[in-house]
Amino acid sequence: MRFDGSRPIFLQIVDLISESVLSGRYTDRIPSVREIAAELEVNPNTVARAYMYLQDRGIIRMKRGLGYYVAQDGAELVMNARREDFIRRELPSFFKTMDLLGITLAQLGSHYESYSSGDFENCSAVSQKDELNENVESGDEEMFTE
Repeated sequence: MRFDGSRPIFLQIVDLISESVLSGRYTDRIPSVREIAAELEVNPNTVARAYMYLQDRGIIRMKRGLGYYVAQDGAELVMNARREDFIRRELPSFFKTMDLLGITLAQLGSHYESYSSGDFENCSAVSQKDELNENVESGDEEMFTE
């Protein structure tokens, strides 16, 4: 794993574990502190700090002598926290960019439909089709004449 120097490593490990919980990779027992430390080539204390952070938020729990486990509602807690973070941190910038580039919600919806159907590679075709439709609706026929 390559770490981003602008963010504490333990938080990046929190993100890694959280993504693994959300994706279903970890549904019960999670790797030990030493296993993750060896895999990521980091100090075990850094991983322990990440685990403590996750435990404090109720996402994982420790069973004494057995290791760490995903809490019963751990995936839901991660989902809610990620959703709140996305809405608070990323959406404002995303909407600003959409506004600057003139991307409509209808165009975004078309792209999302392509993405969710597994056809994200053809989003540019969706975008071109949307642009043609908007030009036809506005009466701008210059795009069709040469």
